[in-house]
This record gives sequence, C-alpha cells and structure tokens, in this order.
Amino acid sequence: MIRGAIDFFDGERVGGWVHSDVADVRERTVLAFVDGECVGGGRIEVFRQDLADAGLGDGVLGFSFGVTLPEDVAPGRTIVKLEGSDFVLLQSRSDVVDRETGKAGVRPARIDLTVESVSWMSQQGWLDEYQADCLGRIVSIGMYESSLRTSQLDFADPAVEAKGILELYHQRPLEIASREVPLADLAGISAELAADGVYGPIAFHTEGGVMQFVEGSHTDDAPTADFAGAIRHLLRPERLIVIDPLSTFACTGDQTARIFLPAS
Repeated sequence: MIRGAIDFFDGERVGGWVHSDVADVRERTVLAFVDGECVGGGRIEVFRQDLADAGLGDGVLGFSFGVTLPEDVAPGRTIVKLEGSDFVLLQSRSDVVDRETGKAGVRPARIDLTVESVSWMSQQGWLDEYQADCLGRIVSIGMYESSLRTSQLDFADPAVEAKGILELYHQRPLEIASREVPLADLAGISAELAADGVYGPIAFHTEGGVMQFVEGSHTDDAPTADFAGAIRHLLRPERLIVIDPLSTFACTGDQTARIFLPAS
C-alpha cells in the first residue's frame, strides 16, 4: 500500500511525503498538477525525522519543490502525483473543480485506475496477490466480494475490512462514514451518491438478501443500463460487498444494509 500527504503549500512551493509498504520510493519523481497541467516537479529525497520516528522506513520519504501556478487559480486545486503510477495526493482542504460542471469544492470525478495500471503496480511489487485481485475486480467489473470469515466461528469487523479496501483504492488514509439503510433502497442511494460526486467504490454489509448485478456497467463505454445479463448474488453475513456506485444493480430483501464510504 502507498500512502502520503501534502503538508506544506504556500502557492510557490509544495512539500509532503510518500511511503510504500512494499517498494522503495526514494528518488522517485513526484509531479504537481492543476487541472491536468503540470506546474512543477521534484524527487522524494528529503529526510523526515518524524516519519523515521514513526517507523516509516529510513525517513527519506519527503519532497519539496517549486511550482508555477496559472493566474487566477485557487491554490487548493493543486494535486501531487507519483510519476508512473495512479497515486494522487490532495491537499487537506482541496478546492478541486470538475472541469465539465465547473462545480467547485468537489473531489476529482474519478481516480484513473485501470486494469493495466493495477497489473503494472502488481508487477512492481506494490500490491500483493489479494490487493491486486481486489482492485482488479473493482476496476473491471465494478464489484468485489470480500470474505469476513477469520475462522470457523469468527468474523472480521465489516467496518475495519471496508476501511482497508477503500484506503487501498484511494491509496491514502481515510476517515470512513457509515449508516444503515433499507437493503431494497441501496441501489437508489448508491446512484444518489454518484450524482453527488462520491467517486470510487463504496462498501456494504447485510445479513441476507439478494443482489442482481450487471458486471462492467460502471464503465464509460457500457451500454444503456438494463438488467440483461445480470448475475444473481446471495448476500451473506460473512461477506462484505464493495461496488462502484455507477454500476447497475438492485437488491431485494427485508434486511437493512450498513454502507461504508469515505467521509466528506
């Protein structure tokens, strides 16, 4: 897993850190962007005592470099990417604007994960087999079923499992919000979340019921949404379901579902 943060930005320089649990990021290039335009770049080469004290490698995880922003651009729209990957750092109070709608104060529409980029990260040793399978299924079919069973009688906490998977997808630490909703209303609520700008997958857990899911319906080139070819899934308490909110699906049953998503 890769994680990091932007912890300094004054409009002329940006600083922060990046750490990978499974790969050496020292001397890797990081680039700053505003609306897709590169405005600066540097290398991960700064020693950070605080990170070393926290047990994050040798502490050489920091970066600091100059940026040149276009005129009349809000500083909060600047993001930092690890070159050659889909890892993105947002400022803690980002002001990213959707270029299609012009709506300010929303997150970027999507993280640009693809089957190819997941495969590449796996080949670099950044993902283990479980992580690669999880991300690959979310990206390709729009859904992943995660087993919560830890022994014959014990189950993992769905909230903990959901946090781990959502952080894996977004590749940064997250605060997770949750709420209970009627299972039969889940598809409509998911569509509302997508319309409100929630990007990336959400997770849910329920004690039972049935879900009809159309694989691949979350992609831009998917045909008009209908339930032709939908796959029937029995929902069980030992499973956490992770779905892309843009997917076409429907749930039936009298149960409630607990949904998990990044806190706004």
